Amino acid sequence: MIYCPTYSINLHSPTSNSIAMQSFFRQTNITFFLLLGFSCAVILSCETDDTSPAEANQFLSLHVPGDDIDTDSYLGVMTITGGEPSFEKLADVYPRRHHRWDRYVSVSEDLVALSLHADLCPEPYSGTDVRRRGVWIDVNTGQLDTLPVLPAGTAFGFDSNANRWSFINDQQIRVSKSGHVLYWSCSHELHYSDQYRERMVRYHPETGEKEAAYKPHDFVVSQPEVTNPNLEAGKLRNTVFSRDGRFAYGGVEAYGVDFGQVIWGSTFLFKYDFDTHEYSRLCEEGAGFSHLYGMTTDSKHLYVNFDGTRKLFNIETGATTMLDLPGASKTNQVFWSEGGYLTDPTHNTLYYYDFFNNKLVEISIPNWARSPQFSPDESYAYFGLRETDFLLRTSNLAEEAQIDTVTTLPDDVSRSTLGVLVLD
Repeated sequence: MIYCPTYSINLHSPTSNSIAMQSFFRQTNITFFLLLGFSCAVILSCETDDTSPAEANQFLSLHVPGDDIDTDSYLGVMTITGGEPSFEKLADVYPRRHHRWDRYVSVSEDLVALSLHADLCPEPYSGTDVRRRGVWIDVNTGQLDTLPVLPAGTAFGFDSNANRWSFINDQQIRVSKSGHVLYWSCSHELHYSDQYRERMVRYHPETGEKEAAYKPHDFVVSQPEVTNPNLEAGKLRNTVFSRDGRFAYGGVEAYGVDFGQVIWGSTFLFKYDFDTHEYSRLCEEGAGFSHLYGMTTDSKHLYVNFDGTRKLFNIETGATTMLDLPGASKTNQVFWSEGGYLTDPTHNTLYYYDFFNNKLVEISIPNWARSPQFSPDESYAYFGLRETDFLLRTSNLAEEAQIDTVTTLPDDVSRSTLGVLVLD
């Protein structure tokens, strides 16, 4: 039941080892699944000297009966008992895309939010990828409803007229531990003849309270670097959401129109307070902010790029620490903890980027891992393995970590891109 760097592996699975090893080398259909773990603790047997950490035994699963995501696909809850998975159908919805659909889903506690596949969007929002809507789901009750969008037109700062429509930017959906969902409500002219606009929205499904963030235009033009009078607005570039649901952090870029051409200015790192509806700048003039990669799960540090250098930014003090670590291109393509992040690995290697030790931890694995995710206490990782039915986990986040099998998955819970989003 432990994996050694020599690639010998003893698979703790509900089947015999001989069957498990046959399954290990079996070519499977190319579909995939995302698992979202709920905070239920069980102890899996793991033959190490250390006590095995508590482990989530429930997950949200995407079921794809055929070769590709379609109207027969659905979400379910997978419960693992004694290494055996069982499933209960949760909702007849599925995400916008099947490949790496963990990019379009956010979870916290028992609340899930995701962007819908175009098949499930009401007219005129169906039929094309860009006209999309989102939903929230209460995992305990199965209650499901749409995420409300702002009215097209005037809510975004231009006149409302025919052919404008609203939609959700599907890769900006975030769920906080406060029970809020943060997302971008966007508006565009049907035939793309004018500029796309976006606004942040904070929504609480339990109370139904919806709050639209103030437009960032006044904040942007007040910055000393913005000297061109034609730079008169701000466009959001990336946002993250604090655990308590109060603050949004992100980048906003100055832009405007000069002689009929869109022009761009500096990008600023900001904090937005949904309680006071105030923007504030987090970096000093001349800091050279260019990109926000993400935020640690305790909401204390941002991982940012200043003048081509990746740094850890302390939100409370403003202090920065230079990091010699590769950056993630988008905040939802990696999986964050209080101390770093996990990302898609290369062949036979799982990568954990340890911020506070400024270290890249390389964990040896038998094959290509699929979308590693942190455990509830962030002390180890779940991941899938290419061309197998197994859900695996590491014993810890050290280079000498051992690998254990959590369960064997059925065929309709697909495997081409595995993600494990564990609710903490």
